[in-house]
Amino acid sequence: MVKVSTFKITPFLALQSDSSRLSSEWLREAINTLVRQKWQTLEQAGADPSLFFNRDVKTGKTRVGYPLVIYHYFNGSFYITGVNKGAFALEIFASLYKEPFCYGNIIMEGFSAKNLEKNETDISVSPEKKLYMLTKWIPFHYKMNSVFENTPLTKKAGLLNNQLYKHLENELGKYLGLNFQALKAEITDILKAYQKPFTYKGHPYFCFDIVFSSNASLPPMLTLGNIKALGYGRIEKI
Repeated sequence: MVKVSTFKITPFLALQSDSSRLSSEWLREAINTLVRQKWQTLEQAGADPSLFFNRDVKTGKTRVGYPLVIYHYFNGSFYITGVNKGAFALEIFASLYKEPFCYGNIIMEGFSAKNLEKNETDISVSPEKKLYMLTKWIPFHYKMNSVFENTPLTKKAGLLNNQLYKHLENELGKYLGLNFQALKAEITDILKAYQKPFTYKGHPYFCFDIVFSSNASLPPMLTLGNIKALGYGRIEKI
């Protein structure tokens, strides 16, 4: 069983002079600042504040494994998803901000009224296949860009499908300890190949919106692929 909690925060954009800089990266920066202010309170409640950073706060190194706190920004709203220990830490943190609060000159609604998911989910495989969509999925590390670009068009779909399977098997199966021995997954449609690569830390990454079928039961708001802690590769059930 995997515990998944997702909270929605809506910024009051009408009160702001510039909303163009809002992104999941901005959200992570804002939440990390607020977490530092509540660090002792979170620890006293039994939560691990470092999970919000997805890295060792002392060494700066990225955590190995699946991110237990994921930041999203789409349709003008922010969402934060916690997984397992991250879900517990997120619920404690959200309880500290039930009323509207500020970060810089941005005013946002509190967390408590916008809880979307708060449950334990059985992520397993079954005989029945289901359809899902991945939004802004980044299948390759930027160092693999040239390999993908030089792959013949007839083989590109197969290469993407192999990456999808690896992401499901390794990121969810291995790192979350799930039994995916009989896993099946296949891309059924490529809805969009973003013409302009997404730039992260100065490096370009290819992005895709895809539809895929799988016999795995996958909850929404989990993510797959590269830079998934910032909401890239968001899973949606169709």
